[in-house]
This record gives sequence, C-alpha cells and structure tokens, in this order.
Amino acid sequence: GAAIGAAAVLPFGYIANRYLADFVPLLVLCAVIGLQWLLAPRVAPAVQADSSASEAPRRSSGRRRFVLVAVAALGAFSVLVNVSLAISNHYTGPWTPEHISAPFLAKAIRFHETFPGGNPTYRRAESLPLPPAARGSIYVVGDCAGVYSSAGDIPSLAWSPWRGIQRSSAAGRYDFTVAFPRREPAPGATEPIVIRGTPGRLQTLAVIYRPGGFVRFAFASQGHGELPHLSVTEGGFQASRVVRYEPGTKMHMTVVMDPNNGQVRVDLNGKAVARFFRVELTPEQNSTYIYPATTVAFGRNHVGAPTRPRFSGTLIRRPTLRPSLCKTLGIG
Repeated sequence: GAAIGAAAVLPFGYIANRYLADFVPLLVLCAVIGLQWLLAPRVAPAVQADSSASEAPRRSSGRRRFVLVAVAALGAFSVLVNVSLAISNHYTGPWTPEHISAPFLAKAIRFHETFPGGNPTYRRAESLPLPPAARGSIYVVGDCAGVYSSAGDIPSLAWSPWRGIQRSSAAGRYDFTVAFPRREPAPGATEPIVIRGTPGRLQTLAVIYRPGGFVRFAFASQGHGELPHLSVTEGGFQASRVVRYEPGTKMHMTVVMDPNNGQVRVDLNGKAVARFFRVELTPEQNSTYIYPATTVAFGRNHVGAPTRPRFSGTLIRRPTLRPSLCKTLGIG
C-alpha cells in the first residue's frame, strides 16, 4: 500500500519537492526492516574446540555498535540538513515579507564574518541577469535600489527566480498608512492605490469593494497584449482573495510593484494579503512584467486607468528607507 501511494506521485514530482513526502511511509517501513536486520544478534555457531568461536559474539556486538553509531550520525545530519532547509525557505522563500527575510540575511552575513569562509559574495548590477546566477547569489541593483537573492535556474517557476530581500522606492516598494472609508462605497467600486507609468503602459494596483466591509486587491497591466493571460475581471484586473477591513481603522500597507523581478504584492500590517502570480508566463516574462516608470501616482487617477478618480479613504505615504543590507554588505 505504501509503495502504491508513493508511485502515484511520480508523474507530479517535477512540480514541487513536497510531493516526495509521499515516499516517507515506504522508506520508514523499509528502514525499520533493514535496521532490525542489521542490529539483530546472529545465532552463534556451535562451540568449536578452537578459540575462534568465542570471538564471534564479540565481533557481532562490535558490528552492531558501529551500525548504530553510523545510523545515529546520519540521522542527526539528516535532521540538521532538513531543519536548515526549512529555516532557509521560511526566511528567504518567494512568499516571505521583507521585514522577515532582510534581518535573517543580515544575521547570516554577520555569521559568515566569524565563521571560517568569510562573507558571502555579492555583485552589483544595473539589472538582474537572466538566466539567473547560481542559487543563493546576492545581487545589489543600481545605487542600492534593491537587494535580491537567486533561487537558481528553475524553468518551472511561476514567478521570477530572483527573490526581493529588501527594496527602496526605486525598486517599486511603497509604504502607506491606510484607512478604508467609514462609509462603504457601492459594491464593485474600484479605487486606485498605486498607478505606475503612462497611457499604453499603465500598471494599476487598486481595490474592488465587496458588501459587508470586504475588498479585493486588484492588478491590471497595459502593454502586454502579446502575452498569454488567465481570465481577468471586467476592466482587465486580476483580483486577489477577499480581505476584510475595519472602516476608518489605520493600518500599515506595503505595495510592491518591482520592475527588477516583476513581483506584485500587497501587505497589510506585515501580512501578505495579495500576491499576483502569472502562472501562464515563463520566469523571464514574469521578471520583466513590471515596466520601469518615472511617473507614479498614489490614491488618484488622472491618466485614464480603469478606476474611479480617487481613493475615498485615507492614504498617507510613509518613507521607504534605503536597504539596510547595503550597510551590512559594506556598500556606502
């Protein structure tokens, strides 16, 4: 039964490593049998007249101790590796907010300073290379506009292989104090949050109101008509899951529209509430999806985007600081 369950995931194992967990029951059963066989005492041969017979139990006992120590050491190493991978994925994965990933990377860099091997290498560039650099490579874009880490050259990723670790506003990160209106707008009303670019290449992050104090964050992009795309709402928006809000309550909101790796994300009070994955696109198409723009509007629409003219709540821009990782890396 365990073997059948494991074989069933073989056609899907290329999608994500987590599918390999279905092999664990089979591996555990085989390991229990094998360990019992290795450690079980052997039946001692009949006592012979010569003295070598007395050495057999001793040799068997020594072998069992060696096997037990080796298995224990490999088990401890396996735990160390898997815990390390879990920690790395938790703090530097593509879904991790910057306020979690950046301090972790800073601690890792400081750890390298005391641990033999020196600091991790990083490179400075005006743009992120595609195909990406080796997994774990750190790139600093421009005059420390953003710090990024490579996930490696993985063609099946449904997002950019470059993970944003820390960004400034030059890399498309915008911080706000937001309060949604006390008087609920009509259901379906669409209001602007961030609009980047000029007509023909407008990229709009908006909210669509739902009855009962709910909204959906929505993203629309012009100028990508040649690319395949999934279904969108009226007005050309991709919409997030439904998010509840308290009218008039102030919250910290972060919007990411990153032209370096194409990421589009919204965080409320440090938690991601909207991530716009374009699973139909290649990693390269995803990485270049957000256009560089010098014209950015916050909470207002004077350029013909498919939203109302203004955000009806309160939207106050907060300063987005220069990435502190640059100082940790020794960049002035």
